[in-house]
Amino acid sequence: RMVSIAEQIVSGKAEAVGQLNYVLGDEQASLRLVSDVDVASNDLSNNIVQWFESQVAQTPDKTALIYDNSELTYKELNTKANQLARFLTEKGVVANSRVGICLDRSIDLIISIMAVLKAGGAYVPMDANYPKERLAFLANDCKAPLVITHSSVADRLPIFDANDKNNSCQTFLIDRDWSKVETKESCNLDLPISGNDQIYIIYTSGSTGQPKGAVVTHSGELNLQQWYTQEMQFAEGTKTLLVSAVGFDLTQKNLFAVLLQGGTLVIPKMDLYDEELLVALIDQHQVSVVNFA
Repeated sequence: RMVSIAEQIVSGKAEAVGQLNYVLGDEQASLRLVSDVDVASNDLSNNIVQWFESQVAQTPDKTALIYDNSELTYKELNTKANQLARFLTEKGVVANSRVGICLDRSIDLIISIMAVLKAGGAYVPMDANYPKERLAFLANDCKAPLVITHSSVADRLPIFDANDKNNSCQTFLIDRDWSKVETKESCNLDLPISGNDQIYIIYTSGSTGQPKGAVVTHSGELNLQQWYTQEMQFAEGTKTLLVSAVGFDLTQKNLFAVLLQGGTLVIPKMDLYDEELLVALIDQHQVSVVNFA
């Protein structure tokens, strides 16, 4: 690469730094090949919500989620996400609003994530096993006006009081208060979401100081998913296993990918890493893709 840059300077092809070409010839060919790849599922999508809703229209009755003995089809997942999204908009969630999601791996986790995005917001994954101090920091730092959680997790969040109207950060207990949601309209909201809008915020470990939030946009996630779903050859028959922790960046990629291609996301019911359970689930559901560190 340094030779190529030197040759451009010596030959006079580049008279200014901004005119230098840093990409080698074989790399240019590879980039052209990648840009020509037809990502049919995303031809008309400007954001993850559009892509997902397009997939729902194509495979409404296929199984989207499997968790323990429960399953949801694409249509059922979309319906519940739409209803919760409308509830969130009534609570003041707008474009780029941050909403904390403090849930264990579950169907409710996926419903909540899709609902926040459909409402135009950005979700902040908060692993329910985090120390209370870290959960408090995340909610305060990202300025989330609302945290979606579960009654079984609520006792890990003493910093929030669902009944305190003066608390700047309120909680919504998705299992206890779903009756407030299920009467909402179930059709798509079709809110405008641009590629530059935030999709989620991941926080660093904070090992070198205070945790820092990294913002991911819809365009960034679209770019990643275009590559990942093609590289791993995701299709309607693909089944993936969600193994990594909720607050891990890798998890976000894996939970979206299969749902954008009509496959099935298998969610293990486990508090701690259970190798035997994972092997059993892979065999039981014929899981074809597992991605974790």
